[in-house]
Amino acid sequence: MFKGYVLILFALTAPNESVYQMDSVQLVVHIQSNLYTYTITNHGESPIVAFEIPLYATYNFTAPPDWQISNPAGTFKAWTDDPLRGIEPTKSGRFSMRVSSKGATLGDVTAKVRFQDGREVSLPKVWAPVAESRWYYILIVGVLIVIFLLHYVILRYRKHRDVSSTPAA
Repeated sequence: MFKGYVLILFALTAPNESVYQMDSVQLVVHIQSNLYTYTITNHGESPIVAFEIPLYATYNFTAPPDWQISNPAGTFKAWTDDPLRGIEPTKSGRFSMRVSSKGATLGDVTAKVRFQDGREVSLPKVWAPVAESRWYYILIVGVLIVIFLLHYVILRYRKHRDVSSTPAA
């Protein structure tokens, strides 16, 4: 009984936030249900003018005011052509999107942040929705086939056992 409470407590306190730090960029990923929020803090000297991250099955993108957004081929891109609209040093910008139920799972990707001075920072192993592996579906089909075969063998064994143990009249 005590183990059940521990499992429930663990499920309620499972991490839903992760922090990444690389050079002069801090990225905080917060996940709540199907909403992924990326908060970027600029610790550099030049404004951040672009953010890019590969995503799967996402929609409803948001970015800081006056930033442009595109989602070509599963990559969320947000940028501003006006450096005054960029994320200034010591300031933060928030980007978010929702994930559909199209087979996405939590995975690791590389996010990129570009500064006005042309410098680019890559942050590896950032939490993001990724496509489920094809092997996952193959495993499910394989397990179902094994269950079916075991069921067939057990039924056949029982039928054979019942026939051989019944006395002839």
